[in-house]
Amino acid sequence: MATGRSAKQPFFDPDIVQFPDHLDTLDIATFDYLIMPAYPAALGCHFDKPDTTVILSRVAVGAKPNRTGVGVHFPDLLVAFDADSNACRQRNGYLIPEQGKPPDFVLEIAPVLPSHLDAATQGAAYAAMGVGEYWQFYPDGSSCEGDSLAGGWLVNGRYEPLPVLQAGDEQFWGRSPALNLSICYEADKLRFWNPAEQAYLETFAELAAARKAAQAARLEAEARIAAEARIRQLEAELRRRPNP
Repeated sequence: MATGRSAKQPFFDPDIVQFPDHLDTLDIATFDYLIMPAYPAALGCHFDKPDTTVILSRVAVGAKPNRTGVGVHFPDLLVAFDADSNACRQRNGYLIPEQGKPPDFVLEIAPVLPSHLDAATQGAAYAAMGVGEYWQFYPDGSSCEGDSLAGGWLVNGRYEPLPVLQAGDEQFWGRSPALNLSICYEADKLRFWNPAEQAYLETFAELAAARKAAQAARLEAEARIAAEARIRQLEAELRRRPNP
């Protein structure tokens, strides 16, 4: 008996023009500060709407899909709310006219730009797409302004700077209105702070450490229960023995 397709298992139509894959290797900064901490997954768990919240890393975004990559960008992190995740899977990227809206948030980490493209041009490209919020993170402070963190909110086709607070040489905080989170750089780490819970989104290492601690606590509790049961058993045996 035939069964219908699940919404989470889209049929890939060969007639749909897909975006190209990112051809460059993953740079070490993106891996260290975004992929290894597993922030796309952490953000996915935080927003908890996988069908309508698109969270992509190094996947194409543009107004027209093509195999040449012209007019296509591959942001390190893209977030779009009230969007179609399955359409992204079909297109191998985020097609703005198909989604009916541009992404809400884009983050670039220490962007290595082609020789014909500078940071201002890249920002202008995202602005032309209508991306509501654009952030750049330079862990070594290598931006033209010497800052490690900079964000902009789209106003009348241009990005107006969002406030970024600095505390010390390597502590920067800026609030993202799109995500309703703070983007932070401190102790050589990129962090996302949730003001509602007064806590950071947990990294993969933190989740692994928490699981390890929980497992150790469980084993310790089981050992204690077993020891207490053995003590009770020995005490019962002593009570049953006749007095000499």
